[in-house]
Amino acid sequence: MMRWLVVLGVVVLMGCARSDRPADAPFAELVRDGGWSIVTVSDGNSAAGIPSTDPPVSVRFVAGEASGETGRVEGFAGVNRFNGAYRITEDGGLSIGPIAATKMAGPSVLMRFEAAFLRALEASRSIERDGNTWVLRNEDGVTVRIAPAR
Repeated sequence: MMRWLVVLGVVVLMGCARSDRPADAPFAELVRDGGWSIVTVSDGNSAAGIPSTDPPVSVRFVAGEASGETGRVEGFAGVNRFNGAYRITEDGGLSIGPIAATKMAGPSVLMRFEAAFLRALEASRSIERDGNTWVLRNEDGVTVRIAPAR
């Protein structure tokens, strides 16, 4: 009997533990150690192929200090690293930027992709889950689809 009381007490105490992120926060999954791979960047008519780079094109969301605060977004855009601020509202509203990036030069095909990707990222105004991916969308229908990095 005493053993069950101890187990019950431990379970009750675990339920009282404080979490930095609410379990039901719809966007808590975005803040993950592994970051996100870029799957597509699309303008609604066509999707840009994601260049094969080392490291791969990616984005990572870092949480703010408290729920609702501005967080940090960072990643690799093909040639340059980038970072900036982001904020997500409970209804999926999104603002990213301003974005700052290093200023290295690279092959023109990578530089064109990088410019389009960073413009699309900074112009994103909403985010929604789609299967195992997330879709960032701007007002003109341009989307950036991200999936868990491997």
